[in-house]
Amino acid sequence: MASDARDDGQGNQSLVQEVNVCRYCNKTFSRATTLAVHLCEPKRRFQNRGEQAVRLALQAFNRFFEYQSGPGRTKSFEDFEASPYYIGFVKFGRYMVDVRCVNTTAFINFVIEKNKKLDNWASDRTYDEFLADWCKREDHLDAIRRSIETMQEWADANNSVFNHYFRYASNSRILMDIRRGRVSAWCIYCGPTGQEWLGNLNADELGLILPYVDPDWWGNRFTTRLELKTEVEDILGQAGL
Repeated sequence: MASDARDDGQGNQSLVQEVNVCRYCNKTFSRATTLAVHLCEPKRRFQNRGEQAVRLALQAFNRFFEYQSGPGRTKSFEDFEASPYYIGFVKFGRYMVDVRCVNTTAFINFVIEKNKKLDNWASDRTYDEFLADWCKREDHLDAIRRSIETMQEWADANNSVFNHYFRYASNSRILMDIRRGRVSAWCIYCGPTGQEWLGNLNADELGLILPYVDPDWWGNRFTTRLELKTEVEDILGQAGL
């Protein structure tokens, strides 16, 4: 609390006290400069509200309560930041950003509908389980688009062209891209370069990606949806893959 002598407009001076109170936690400080640098948890949460991870966390928070209680009033950020679950949801949001989640809405729905514990949402084990399921269900054109974007990222970093990906990218790079859902089995099975790459894997390497390229499941998929397979083959053929 600071004091300041001010004129009352009639030539008289009165002692005015300025109260420096944090509007987030209501803590009082003796100096304005101390208040300015003060960072309490409510203030930090407010300042972080624009971060992508926090926005994703709020989306998951709302989806969770909608799933539990049915459609209703959307929870505000104020509701979210006051929740005891704030930290857990933000951890989940940051995890989705860090792993470059292939579809945040689908992943949020997955952990909620599968009744996963919040503590387990931000884990590689949960994300791997989601990917093994999602990569079989997603739209084939979305899968191809993301795969080619991933190949282009590799090409940009290696002074190459995207359709050389299966021929010249390291096996470890390709295996990781598949396990992270960034390169789809559509590209592997429906193009000659992907098929050639897959045929050169050893048993250990194949085991790492088996949930994502399960030959029995994909063989049945191609048999029942031959028109999709033909469409993808045409796209990959034009792309030189």
